Amino acid sequence: MKNSFFTTLLSLCALAHCISAIFVNNKPPYVSFSRVNGDDTISIYSRQGVADIVVDAEDWPGVLRAANDLKTDLGRVVEDDAFRVLTTKNGTLSNVGTPAIIIGTLGKSKIIDSLMKQNKLNVTNLSGKWESFQAQIVTDVTVGTSLVYHALVIVGSDKRGSIYGIYDLSEQAGVSPWYWWADVPSIKRSVIYARLTKPYSQGEPTVKYRGVFLNDEQPALTNWAVEKFGPVFNSAFYVRVFELLLRLKANYLWPAMWNSMFAVDDPANQRLADEYGIVMATSHQEPMMRATKEWQTMGNGKWNYTTNSEFLKNFWDQSIARAAPYESYITLGMRGDGDLPYSEELAVSIQQQIIADQRQIISKYHNGTLSGTGQVWALYKEVQGYYERGMRVPDDVTLLWVDDNWGNIRRLPTDDEIGRSGGAGIYYHFDYVGDPRSYKWINTNHIPKIYEQLSLANVRGATKIFIVNVGDLKPMEIPIDFFMDYAWDATKWNHNNLGLYLESWSAREFGNIDHTEVAALVDGYTKINARRKPELLDVNTYSLLYFKEAERVIAEWDDLETRALKVYGTVSASAKAAFFQLVLYPIQASANLNKIYINAARSNLYSTQVRNSANDYADAAEKYFATDAALTKQYHSLLGGKWNHMMDQTHINYQFWQQPLKNSLPAVNRVQQTEMGLPGPLGIGIEGSQGAWPGDNRFQCSQGYNCPPPTLPKLERYGVQTKWIDVFNRGTSDITFTATPSASWLKVSPASGTLMKGKQEQRLTVSVSWAEIPAGTTSGTIVVNSTAALTTAVTITVPINNQAAPSGFTGFVEADGYVSIEAEHFSRNIPVDGVKWEILPKYGKTLSALTPFPRNAKSFIGASTSPVLEYDVYLYSTPTNGKLSITSYLAPSLNQHPTRPLKFAISVDDGAKQEFQPVPNANPGSLPKMWNDMVGNSINLIQSSHDVSTAGKHTVKFWMLEPNIVLEKLVLNITNTVPNVYLGPPESTRI
Repeated sequence: MKNSFFTTLLSLCALAHCISAIFVNNKPPYVSFSRVNGDDTISIYSRQGVADIVVDAEDWPGVLRAANDLKTDLGRVVEDDAFRVLTTKNGTLSNVGTPAIIIGTLGKSKIIDSLMKQNKLNVTNLSGKWESFQAQIVTDVTVGTSLVYHALVIVGSDKRGSIYGIYDLSEQAGVSPWYWWADVPSIKRSVIYARLTKPYSQGEPTVKYRGVFLNDEQPALTNWAVEKFGPVFNSAFYVRVFELLLRLKANYLWPAMWNSMFAVDDPANQRLADEYGIVMATSHQEPMMRATKEWQTMGNGKWNYTTNSEFLKNFWDQSIARAAPYESYITLGMRGDGDLPYSEELAVSIQQQIIADQRQIISKYHNGTLSGTGQVWALYKEVQGYYERGMRVPDDVTLLWVDDNWGNIRRLPTDDEIGRSGGAGIYYHFDYVGDPRSYKWINTNHIPKIYEQLSLANVRGATKIFIVNVGDLKPMEIPIDFFMDYAWDATKWNHNNLGLYLESWSAREFGNIDHTEVAALVDGYTKINARRKPELLDVNTYSLLYFKEAERVIAEWDDLETRALKVYGTVSASAKAAFFQLVLYPIQASANLNKIYINAARSNLYSTQVRNSANDYADAAEKYFATDAALTKQYHSLLGGKWNHMMDQTHINYQFWQQPLKNSLPAVNRVQQTEMGLPGPLGIGIEGSQGAWPGDNRFQCSQGYNCPPPTLPKLERYGVQTKWIDVFNRGTSDITFTATPSASWLKVSPASGTLMKGKQEQRLTVSVSWAEIPAGTTSGTIVVNSTAALTTAVTITVPINNQAAPSGFTGFVEADGYVSIEAEHFSRNIPVDGVKWEILPKYGKTLSALTPFPRNAKSFIGASTSPVLEYDVYLYSTPTNGKLSITSYLAPSLNQHPTRPLKFAISVDDGAKQEFQPVPNANPGSLPKMWNDMVGNSINLIQSSHDVSTAGKHTVKFWMLEPNIVLEKLVLNITNTVPNVYLGPPESTRI
């Protein structure tokens, strides 16, 4: 079943409203904007009436507050403040109009009690449920002393159930959860109806506690908040966060902590969080509801339990007493000061005592019991090592497993851990400060990757808590939205329908525009940013010499920017600010950053080749550097400066893991243009070489002088169909040139030109007319010359391979000494025992990836066979020394099971399987040595060597041994000459 529900839904309704309903719930919406007659339809706003919003005054304060938000939301949609919120006490109310929207919580609303007694409601499916709600239409009911003929009733199983039911209606009516935080406007409507032929219900969420961690919040969020709300993160700031979380159906918060004290900075913070319905906690490094800064300002002595336990216990006693009236989830344990490891020699032994003492303090303020008190032990970094070495906590404590700070979960529950009463959860990252590089500036989180990791947590039972580090909150709006949507209902999204997520998101946020295009734009920019975090870019990231890699990257960005600007032109005036924040700015700013580095790289390379154009590229790098500042200013100027400072994060020219203190231009180089280069005015550069001709250059040959003329990389019938030659000016005036091939089948374009100021170089494209080339031809030549004085003509050799593949062969064909295969282009996909490789569309650095399903499949270690992907290839060359080198491009996933690490096998033809554990075991709580490179490059490259002594047809076989391996690509290096480029060689020809 691929797209089942979603395909059906979209086929029934072309309106953006219907698409966006995918967000609201896993079922068609009940709100409509056209009249349908019948008792199952009520007017929320039309000529037939404006619905009163009715709520019991004794219901939860958060429910009353959300009901007032509903009044504002509906008024925003219809541009009319005609809606009323009516509160009743003791069930008495005499002025309720018809129709009405009745809201209430089981056990807290006498109105709901009355409707149940009138046999108008059946809520058996809500009783005792967590955060569930139901909406239905009732007729002829009595509310207080009023007879209401038509009413929409929203009833929640508990406080947040009611609140979510309210915001569910708001969202269906067209109010985005991001209406304030991203300035998403509501589509204006003249009428609003609700139609329900049967109750519309939402059961318990997949994940019980779903929240965000505001972290690494300096400089951007802090500077913005200080300007807008005052010197501290106060309640005026936090109520905006609380409301957003509830609209996203989240319920849990780790507050900002770098220089903040949530419960101290504003005494109203904790009370309002509880009134709103937010469960408060503190981060992995802040035990017992205390902020780090509280210790820094109120602590006495060292942060050391061995020497200072009495003060620490009293310190924690006060914070637990302070939090006792409110709904909290208390972090246990104790890391070292400053988010560093605790003293290793004492850590395990002392942690047991710390947690025992902490639990005693907690029970003191909860009637002497720990029952019903949320407690969590965050297994962050070295703390996971304590667990792996045997340390245990009571079963009612939630184990919070953690990713590697780069979106790869380090550990998940084993079968015997799933049954713990405290359950398990995950702490995930969309932002991080630390090795190998802090990444805080822009959204780099690709939805397919997030899904792949969260779905593992779901199937492995880590569903008590999902908490994600979101940095400054903006600009992580999109991944936050998906994270909460998946945590709310993990059944909604799977690898087959995931492509619809961004379309439905676009429909909700931007109304009637091209949602498929917007989805492609967001997917495109996050995919490119995810394969190399912008903070890790430098002048060496993408190759200027091989596979036109740098040009392809710039072309990708240019394409995204052009298309984004085109869509921006179709967006309504009211939605332009939102589109700029969520789509256009991240594309333009990311594209611009790549152009800074690539133009700087060109200036550096071309100066060694004595190209006048080196100066042009240095100028271009400086221009784009200025553009970065201009884009930041544009963002900060939006809506009268509403988001001033939100893009303060530095992001250009990192020197080590920590952020630069100020953006700086990467080094550029220039040449002296008032003097002619020593070799004369004409220069030649070729694909695949840093050298330049004529003249001596250390990259032309090993000795650096008296080197032979240049030779292009081979042109092959099944390889990349063009190679390039750069012709450039080294002189002080304009020059003309000609490029003359040795035969008619050898094509050069353009064959002549003029090099002048503003156009100091010309790239020539070299190709072959395979239909014209004589049999047996192995090479040709191209002579580049000029009539300018002191010119030395350069003859370039062009090697040719005109071999054809045998008839009847289907598969990939060698060219340029390699075969490169995208994983999804298998020849055969053979399942075993219901386990099969499935495609993860758009996942990874290039096309997509494959991983075994079901995600929690059994092990095939020691089995006679296992699920296998087979790839047929044809080699023209005999592998060097009879050894075929294969590189498996794997996602940087980690060993999430302590006794079943990731494993796969690979073989060629009927050769022996070679088994690999791609991520080596590490010391408990540590990461493997190759981790920095693996996450920095967003790939795990595993090399294997196979005995292959003949050319011709062969079959590569990739075997699953353990689940959760994610394969992106295979590269066969037949002649050991494949250049090392960031994205790997492009895919080979498939015939």
